[in-house]
Amino acid sequence: MRIIIADDEQELLDFIANMPQWAEVGYEIVGKAANGAEALKLIDRLRPDLVVADIRMPVMDGLELAAHIRQDWPGMPVIFLTAHDEFEYAQQAVKLGIMDFITKPFHPQALVDSVKLLRPSARHESAWVWQDEFFAFFYSKSNSDEAKQAWLAQREFVDRSYILLYAEADAAVPTDGFRSSRLGLKRRIEMEIERSQYTYWAALSASGIYFLLFEAIEADGESSSETGREIGLARNIISELQVGGAESVSIGISSKMRSYLQLPVAIGQINRCMEYRMLLGKGSIIAYEALDRMFLEQKERRQIARQEFGALISAGQWEQANHYLRNYYKRMLLDGFNKTDIQSSNIQILEILEAELKQYGIEPTSADFVQRRENLLSCTILTEMMQLLGSYLQEAESLIRAKQEDYTSSLTMDVMRLIRNHYAEDLTLQMIAEKINVNYSYLSRSIKKETDRNFRDLLREIRLEEARKKLIHSDLRAYEVAYAVGFKDPQHFSEAFKQQYGKGPSAYREDIRKGRSGEGV
Repeated sequence: MRIIIADDEQELLDFIANMPQWAEVGYEIVGKAANGAEALKLIDRLRPDLVVADIRMPVMDGLELAAHIRQDWPGMPVIFLTAHDEFEYAQQAVKLGIMDFITKPFHPQALVDSVKLLRPSARHESAWVWQDEFFAFFYSKSNSDEAKQAWLAQREFVDRSYILLYAEADAAVPTDGFRSSRLGLKRRIEMEIERSQYTYWAALSASGIYFLLFEAIEADGESSSETGREIGLARNIISELQVGGAESVSIGISSKMRSYLQLPVAIGQINRCMEYRMLLGKGSIIAYEALDRMFLEQKERRQIARQEFGALISAGQWEQANHYLRNYYKRMLLDGFNKTDIQSSNIQILEILEAELKQYGIEPTSADFVQRRENLLSCTILTEMMQLLGSYLQEAESLIRAKQEDYTSSLTMDVMRLIRNHYAEDLTLQMIAEKINVNYSYLSRSIKKETDRNFRDLLREIRLEEARKKLIHSDLRAYEVAYAVGFKDPQHFSEAFKQQYGKGPSAYREDIRKGRSGEGV
């Protein structure tokens, strides 16, 4: 087999070209190119059997190169080299009939194995092309049901029932630092599907592999459990991959679909299944049929007692707060949180910690603010996310204790605690001074010295922070929020809120709920 390689990283290009494994299997690297344009010239002159190309390259990238190859040399297979964060490009590549994706960093043998798989699979090439086309065409919202039915009629396909199975690798980079070929993974799974005597269609997605299973349906059209057999298949797949030393995968299974036109529904169910992988961990099998029974009813009822956690933090009860976080995992499992719910809840826990730190004059830099949220949102397993939250809690405790040790007295801490507990009341410094039995003037000077703010500033900041939370997490009108946090004049509240957060209460809420605000939610 004669191969052309295209990559703008000269060191990687030379490494691939000089891999000794090529000679061992009788393959030859006949050309190297630094971009798609150079590769096209080499292809036209050398007519290779295969092109291996990076997705991102200057002058002409891999996607444009693949489009030219598909148009001018439709039988020529292409394998893409990708970085993990390039799967948005991989989605477009699927539509171009790319044969495989090799994720950097990779074992040389994984690339060679992927190329070897192309030979026995050559007779299936036309099937791969139209199966990829089927998934792309039927999932697209821009194609009408009539157009989809015409697509089936043109190919003389009869509409039928099926169950959709989806497999996805669990980690961005496995523990050994390398990832195997998705084509290789696909073929291993196909072998198990075929052993289980299914007929199927398959297609690569931007992050995993879809399998349309047809023989899951009994001859009379019914079975005792719509997905029982598929769950057994999924167990066999995971077991077989573990024996073969492949990377860990999780599998989602849709309910039974009655028509090809329901493919978007099936994929939506798969997406929902994969959200719960965070709860269940690596190597999970999630059937939508079971998910529907176990979790959907609980979703409407659940609420996490974040106020309880905030009260523990405010009271300095760090051990109890840490215990709360340890139990947080169980609460999420019992309440049936999905991935989006978990991420939102944990961002809110982070906000509670940041709000407490702010009371001591400790605020994250803009970079830290963004990085902490990115770290939380990038976690795919709940235990990893909880460990990260635990580290943030320990960091907050350490910073606050250090700040407390720096105070010449505990008076300001007492004032802050009283403001947090009574911010909605008609609160004055005189009332607080009497409450803690301290001279009014002395207390005022102490607050100014230790916080560089006066009492009214502190009261206003806490009221506005509480108002911000209510705007995000309740449906109270802006004027109702104003009264709820202690403002007597809604107009004054709106002006103060805009000065603090850059926009009025209603606009702030709207942006948060539409996901446009830079603030955490």
